[in-house]
Amino acid sequence: MRKCIVLGVIMLIFFGCTNPTDPPDPENQSGLIAWVVNSLGGTLSKVDLTSGAVTVNAITVGDAPNDIVIDDSEAFVVNSLSDNVQVIDLDSEQSTGTIEIYQGINPYSIALDDESRAFVTNLMTGNISVLDLATGVEIDTLQTGTALQGICISGDFLYFTDINLDMVNFTYDVGELFIFSLQTLTFVGVVEVGINPQAVKMGPDGNLHVICTGDYAGIPGQIDVVDPAAQAVIQTIPVGGTPGSVAFTSNGTAYVGAAGWGTDGKVYSYDANSYQVFHDDTNPIAVPSAAMGVAVIDDDHILVCCFSTDQLVELDSSGNIINTFDVGDGPVAVAASGM
Repeated sequence: MRKCIVLGVIMLIFFGCTNPTDPPDPENQSGLIAWVVNSLGGTLSKVDLTSGAVTVNAITVGDAPNDIVIDDSEAFVVNSLSDNVQVIDLDSEQSTGTIEIYQGINPYSIALDDESRAFVTNLMTGNISVLDLATGVEIDTLQTGTALQGICISGDFLYFTDINLDMVNFTYDVGELFIFSLQTLTFVGVVEVGINPQAVKMGPDGNLHVICTGDYAGIPGQIDVVDPAAQAVIQTIPVGGTPGSVAFTSNGTAYVGAAGWGTDGKVYSYDANSYQVFHDDTNPIAVPSAAMGVAVIDDDHILVCCFSTDQLVELDSSGNIINTFDVGDGPVAVAASGM
């Protein structure tokens, strides 16, 4: 789960080098680069996964960046406290502008469709901002929900989660997964899921995997598997702890970032087709403290952001740590280019 820094409620929502002055030399760049979002530092770190070279603060972004998505040579970074999405040319490693979000507060996660649009969940206002990437403006707002976080697109539908957090009493109501038509931008349905659903992704089984973090106290985390056609939960995977992010390998293994605020961070894993659990809160894969965002790269290695230690960890396809990289302050999300 990515740590969203909201004024006054930071813990409730979630539970080096200087900038280069010379332009990048294309001849000295590897094909596979990890771009790490540093929430506290307000930067992106650049990690060459072939050579191991790291530029800790490669690109300056906005306040409390929380998510990143890459489309070819462009990156789109959600700046939660700046209320905008920053557009970055990865070839030149330069920001080319921002798309301001006027109808939402505290943007959290982002997804792109095939029509040059971005959809951004807004945590504090419970709505979705629709952005035109060609013109760089906010063109629509989907009014629904209370406190929106996770988002994904599959086929003709937009899926996003509502953690239903009462911002006054700081208590959670039942979580919800909303379904909207991408063609008409209209409501299709809603599915009740577990407490505090922070992330959603389409799994290799053709179902939506909703990562429900729990309430950080008496209600443990779980993964709810939702059949998108039936609009119903068909399987609940009890993993315990506080899961918050997920990525899938090509063989159908799911890896889940599950925080762990002590000496060791925690990563869970399960079979995304049979739902057999390999690692949960009783036997997690140990990484440096506070495992947040996860991503899978093209060799089925797994990247894990470790928030407390300011590190990016690379796991092999068996879940063993093979590389640890020092990155910027408070890494929460990662995406790779060159795949």
